[in-house]
Amino acid sequence: MSLRIALPPDYDFMHLRRFYGRDPEPTGETIEAQTIRKNILHRGAPLQLALWVDNGYLHAHQQGELPMHDEQFELLVTHLAGLQQNTADFRQQFGNHPDMGVLIQQAPSLFVPQLMPFEALSWAIIGQLISVAAATTIRRRFILLGEQKHLGLWAYPDASTTLGLGFDKLRGIGFSATKARALLAAAETQLQDPRFLPSSLAHDTASELSQRLQKIPGIGPWTAQYTLLRGYNHLAGDMSNDLAVRRGLGALTTGALTAKEAPTAIQTRQWLEQFAPYQALVAAHLWHWQSQHF
Repeated sequence: MSLRIALPPDYDFMHLRRFYGRDPEPTGETIEAQTIRKNILHRGAPLQLALWVDNGYLHAHQQGELPMHDEQFELLVTHLAGLQQNTADFRQQFGNHPDMGVLIQQAPSLFVPQLMPFEALSWAIIGQLISVAAATTIRRRFILLGEQKHLGLWAYPDASTTLGLGFDKLRGIGFSATKARALLAAAETQLQDPRFLPSSLAHDTASELSQRLQKIPGIGPWTAQYTLLRGYNHLAGDMSNDLAVRRGLGALTTGALTAKEAPTAIQTRQWLEQFAPYQALVAAHLWHWQSQHF
């Protein structure tokens, strides 16, 4: 099944391509010419998604034994492409802000590319307290460990596949004991109650999901908030505990460039609150700005 979705005039597909091309050794997704290809598991079977932009439309195609029905497929594509984010309102409100205005001008069409909820949570767990490069390597091993290959790519493990891998295999590819236990506990909880990580989330239930996630040992505020941002388009999340956000804020407002000079989490949270309900989108701008300048 194929579909096309009309895009806003300022939509920049490059942000999506950059995100899905972040692994130099593609396993679960790849960029071919102008097309993103990504494999997922749907109803236990591999499904390959292809996304590309042409003449103001986002085009999408799916290929697998158990394809999604039309409405579900369109919802997924709209989600992954970040089209549910009201970035235009954010730019209108804060485009002239003395600090944020500069970042918005440098990346006027920035949005947060999305993942499916379990993938967002597992990526957040993998990324705890390690570099992006190290996290990307472990993520790659995790995808390969799932052994679900289809049309040249491997499908990202779902909760069932993850639980089947077990503790020792996760430890063997670089997970710490704490991370392995947290991911397996989350996978088991999801299988027991599919509502634990729903396919979508209302804004007023974000705090409830954050609290549910943090009941699992090994999942703290940062992991929960990153999952909300990357898996649910939750742009009001609190990323003040993120060292890169704090360091970026220090460089932006005072010229401080080291972690030692960075504002505290409390100071960062207070600064971010002026941009409600877009605090996490501001964090994304700080991430992007650092990636381009440092």
